[in-house]
Amino acid sequence: MNIHELRVTIENTEGFKSFIKRFPKAYLCAGFFIIPLGFESKDSERQEHLDYYIPSTGEIASFNDHGEFKVEGQGVPKVMDPLSGVSLVTNEVESLVSDELSSRGVTSTINKMIIIVYSYNNRTIWSVTVMLSNYDFVKIKILDDKKEISDFEKINLMSLVNIKKSGDKLEVDSSKDGSVNETS
Repeated sequence: MNIHELRVTIENTEGFKSFIKRFPKAYLCAGFFIIPLGFESKDSERQEHLDYYIPSTGEIASFNDHGEFKVEGQGVPKVMDPLSGVSLVTNEVESLVSDELSSRGVTSTINKMIIIVYSYNNRTIWSVTVMLSNYDFVKIKILDDKKEISDFEKINLMSLVNIKKSGDKLEVDSSKDGSVNETS
């Protein structure tokens, strides 16, 4: 489902109608999609949410396609820009990402994409995190109006984990409330 169809679906639910009566100045500020693509993924794992900013409280209400919503208890530190004029759809984003991975020689299978679409400084941006079968992650930003990749970063999960050799000993430093010190 594209973001426009999802918006129509959500805004026609009783849950949304009740919400907008309570918060008439709320507006669409972001879309959030989890797209499972791996070998063992199921369509039931797919998630699609639209977020609506509530100016009077500084909070965000996140709606699923059934009109069920949850208001995040924490306020947002900055006013969210309204999301409008989105030209890409999630299938096009998936295709752009796949093409970019291929052109950069990434051959691992895509297990999952986490996609967030939002507006910042009057530009619609798609922020995509790709989880690959080899435990690498790729972070990609796509400019909606140009339909092009603006940022690309590949991260190896193992580089984020400090793996210790077998035989390394860890000591408890009592002066730091149980923190661990390495010893060889």
